[in-house]
Amino acid sequence: MTENKVWNEMEVPMELDSVIIDAVGEGHKRLMRRQQKRRLRAAGLSMAMAAACFLAVAVGFVNPVVAKAYSSIPVIGNIFAYLYDTAESDIPYAQVGEAAVPVKEQEEAKQGQESQGQATQPNQGNPEQQEGLAAGAEAEAEDPVQIAIKEYFCDGYSLYLSFEVTSEEPLMEGVADIAGKEGGIFLYATENITTDANERFGIGAASLTMKGIFTDEHTFVGIARSGGSLDGYPVTDEMLYEMSSSHMRIFVEETERDIRGDWKVSAEITRSKEPLLTAELGQTIREDFLLKEVAVQPYELQVVIEGPKGRPLTEEYIWIEAFDDKGRRLSWAAQSCNRHVEEEDALLDIYMFEKPMDAEKVTVFALDELKWMDEWKGYLYCDEPWSGEQMIEFLKENCFTYGEVELPQSN
Repeated sequence: MTENKVWNEMEVPMELDSVIIDAVGEGHKRLMRRQQKRRLRAAGLSMAMAAACFLAVAVGFVNPVVAKAYSSIPVIGNIFAYLYDTAESDIPYAQVGEAAVPVKEQEEAKQGQESQGQATQPNQGNPEQQEGLAAGAEAEAEDPVQIAIKEYFCDGYSLYLSFEVTSEEPLMEGVADIAGKEGGIFLYATENITTDANERFGIGAASLTMKGIFTDEHTFVGIARSGGSLDGYPVTDEMLYEMSSSHMRIFVEETERDIRGDWKVSAEITRSKEPLLTAELGQTIREDFLLKEVAVQPYELQVVIEGPKGRPLTEEYIWIEAFDDKGRRLSWAAQSCNRHVEEEDALLDIYMFEKPMDAEKVTVFALDELKWMDEWKGYLYCDEPWSGEQMIEFLKENCFTYGEVELPQSN
């Protein structure tokens, strides 16, 4: 379970427990209205309050008395991360909640975006223009499916976001007891960053995947990693993130559903300035290629291969896999497993993995790609699959080279 010092330093309103108990007893039949969605303002509560929050979230925030209580009582900004850890789910990056920053209300961020775009147009008093803007805002408010960004964390290399998706109609028909079930929402999306120097650039790979939990049939909360890496872009300390989409695909169990709409959300983000811990490996893979280093981000690992310019790694059939000290194979952090960076006299291929929050060591292997894809990987998925420890021993004997990296431990 994620620890948060703030919880232990905050007082809990005395009336909260009785409000929650009475509310739950009345049943959970009506969908919370839009004006109650702003209940999750950033503040801290104690661990007892967090437990009460989890109970209310798990039943869906649909009871009107519970919703009213939450509209007037401040709630922790990283409620989603706490929910995921409490539910012992496999949703990645739940630990981001330790450092996640609650975003401003969506309307405030949008106003900031509009004022930034209209800075060179001081005449805003045209009544017809104002009417058009008001009509557009009303149309947006009537969209039956809403998407809101709740929190973010940006380390200058990767951007993580938590989302709340709400719908007037059930998000998924035909799924019994959907409350508390894990699922996902895939957005066909475009993502953009605007820096404080007014430089705007696109990131991502035209998609964004949220992994999370259905709190009830009308509500989904999840965490997503922005599709692209920020490394190599002119990022600044303060930036505006924008995401737009017209098509979402919802997944739960064996069921999926497509929804069309017009969603535009934004958030003002601040970059963290934590330095990266870099472990130099310098292991020769073959010829002019090196397993150069592993850079440790707060929530990801960057495994770097260095090769000569003009010889892309994809033509060399070199592949990277990583396992932690508990025998777990590390998952890709991005939908595109690696990215390419050109230096003055070298070409870098950087593989990005999710950093396990409870591991002490990671072993990184440079492999023959064809053997891994055609044969070796099958040992993990056959009728009698190997354990992670067996695979690690096998790869140590059969890889081009490998390196071991000790991970820093949080206090």
